[in-house]
Amino acid sequence: GGSTKRTGAGAGGGATDDSTVRALVAKREQARFSRDFDAADRLREQLAKLGVTLDDQAKTWRAADGRSGSITQVNVSEVHAQKAAKSGAASLDDAEINRLVREREQARYTGDYKTADRLRDQLERHGVSLDVKEAKWLAADGRWGQIPPVNISAAHAQKAARAGAPRLSEDEVQRILVQREQARARRDYKTADVLRDQLEKHGVYLDSKENKWQGPDGASGAIVVSQLSDEDVGKILAQRQAARLRHDYKAADRLRDALNEQCVSVDDKKNRWDASDGRSGTIEPFTCMHGTPSRGGGGKGGADGAAGADDAGDGGGGGGKT
Repeated sequence: GGSTKRTGAGAGGGATDDSTVRALVAKREQARFSRDFDAADRLREQLAKLGVTLDDQAKTWRAADGRSGSITQVNVSEVHAQKAAKSGAASLDDAEINRLVREREQARYTGDYKTADRLRDQLERHGVSLDVKEAKWLAADGRWGQIPPVNISAAHAQKAARAGAPRLSEDEVQRILVQREQARARRDYKTADVLRDQLEKHGVYLDSKENKWQGPDGASGAIVVSQLSDEDVGKILAQRQAARLRHDYKAADRLRDALNEQCVSVDDKKNRWDASDGRSGTIEPFTCMHGTPSRGGGGKGGADGAAGADDAGDGGGGGGKT
């Protein structure tokens, strides 16, 4: 009952639109792939009555009025998914489909094709097929969605998790995240990358768009950034500047450290501050203070003292942090 290579148009064949022809041709290809040759023959005959000739060797179809098109290759994933759907397979909601699709793309990115195939098969068993060329998924009930680009951090983290990487507690994750945000605030991107890699080796990945982290056991949380407003930062900086004016470098160091703990870095050379969330601003210069003249007369005012403090930097009083 196999189909022949070429089908002639029936004498009474009439013209039909291209979309109908393509749909019938696609159904026939799926029937042939499934070795349902009776169904393939019926579809071939239906096309012949419409005046459409099929050339399986050249993979083309031609209508009596001269129109033609290609016979597209069967989407094997779609065939399996439709077969599962006809058998009454339970459907998945969009969130679960998207999760499985993302995990499959991440597995493919890291070369874990065994896991990628398992996830594809899982989707197909629930009536969901994948169209890699169009970068989308299609459910048997007509729902569809885009296959998103790979989250590289997630790909590396999930590969580590599958390899049995030791888990981190949420406190350990948060501690590393704070260190990473602090490094980013001071533009130490090398350290920030090392800390991100450390998280990924333990199966934890970062989603910068959602500003959250995700663990291998389903745990997740927000990536904590500075909770200080621009006004708060300005007040602390003013207190630090005042401490430096009076040569209280220990207090200045404490205030700088307090900012860094909130993922805000201070650059005295460039006279600016930066937060890990992208905010930045200028550090207000020392206020010119009118100091009490020295007993010997001609004592220098606060402006010159400020310049000296600025040259000394934090820790100028000995042993301060760099």
